[in-house]
Amino acid sequence: MGKFLVFFIILTIYSSQTLACNAKRCSQLFNDSDITSGFYFQKSGISHSKKYGMQIVNSSDGHPVRKGKKSIRFEVGMDDCNGVDCKTDRARWEFTGKDENKSYFSGTWWYAWSIFYPKDVETPTGSKIALGQFKAGDNPPFMFQAQRNGAKGKGLTPVSGGYWIDNQVPLGGKVITTRSGTYLASGVTNEIIEGIKPSEFKGKWIDVLINAKWTSDNDGFFKVWLNKDLKYDWKGPTKARNEGVFFKFGVYRSFLVRDLIVENIKTNKKFESCFKNDIKTPGKPDGLKQKHIDKIKEWWAFNNKMKGHLVDWYSQCKKFATIKKLPKIVVYFDEIRAGRSRKSVEIN
Repeated sequence: MGKFLVFFIILTIYSSQTLACNAKRCSQLFNDSDITSGFYFQKSGISHSKKYGMQIVNSSDGHPVRKGKKSIRFEVGMDDCNGVDCKTDRARWEFTGKDENKSYFSGTWWYAWSIFYPKDVETPTGSKIALGQFKAGDNPPFMFQAQRNGAKGKGLTPVSGGYWIDNQVPLGGKVITTRSGTYLASGVTNEIIEGIKPSEFKGKWIDVLINAKWTSDNDGFFKVWLNKDLKYDWKGPTKARNEGVFFKFGVYRSFLVRDLIVENIKTNKKFESCFKNDIKTPGKPDGLKQKHIDKIKEWWAFNNKMKGHLVDWYSQCKKFATIKKLPKIVVYFDEIRAGRSRKSVEIN
C-alpha cells in the first residue's frame, strides 16, 4: 500500500507539470486525446534537445489553448540545432506523424490543426520558418510558412509574417532516381498562396482544415480552409511517384545566417562593404558582385553553390556585424487531428 501511495504521488506531481521532451535521442510517442487524434507521432530525430523545445502546457498556467485544457508550445532559437542542422544553417523541433497504424498516408484524408503565434514574437525576414508540412520522401509537396520568400523567376517579392501555403508538388524539372523508383524532383515552389495576412496572423488562434487525395496522378486534390474560409483548392498530383506521405508540425527554421546577413547589410555599411569586397571564397575571385548582394537582400537562394558559402562568408565579416543574434520563435499548436471524414477532425 505504501509503495502504491508513493507511486501515485509521483505520478500526480508529474502529470500536473509541464511535459517536456529533452532526451538527446528522444523517441517519445506523442498521444494526448485533448490535443491530437488519428496520428501516430514521434519526435523528429533531428530536433534539438533543449528542455524548452517542446512542452505540453495548460490553460490554468496562462498559456493559450484552443479547446480543452492543454496545448503544445514549441520554442526554437537560432542556436538550437542538432546533428546535420548545425552544418546546414537550420534549427527545429518537430513531431513526425503517420496514421494510427504507423503507415504512410495514402488515398483521401482529412486533417486539422490550430496554431497560435504570440503577438510579442517577431516574424522572419531573410530566414524561412515552416509551421507544418506534408512530406513525401525527402521533399514537402505542401508547406505552411510564416513568410513568403522571394521566388526566382516568379515575380514574387518577400513578405514577412502571415501564414502561407507553399505548393512544391513535383510537376516538372529534374528527374531523379532513388531505390524507390524514378520520379520528378520536388523542393521547388510552384506557387505560394497567402492564407492569413500578416496583420491578422499574431495573437489569435487560426483553425486549419485540409482535405487531400494523395496521388501522383492528375485526379489528386489539396483543399485548405483557414478559419472556415476556403483559401486554396489545388487539383492535380499531390506527391511524387513511389513516395509515402507523412505530416510534420512544430517549428522548422532555415537560412538563419542569411537572415543575419540581410539584417546587417540593410543597416551596416561597413558590413556591406566587407561582404561586397573583402570575402574570400576558395577557387573564386575575392568579394561578391553587386547582383549577388541584391539577391541576398531579396531572400532567395541564387544557386546551391553560393548557399553553401553563406556561413563562411558571414564569419569573415562578422567583426563588423551589429546584429549577431536572431529572435527566438515561439508557437502553439492544438487540436491536431487526422481522419477519413470531415466530422472526425473539424473543431466545433
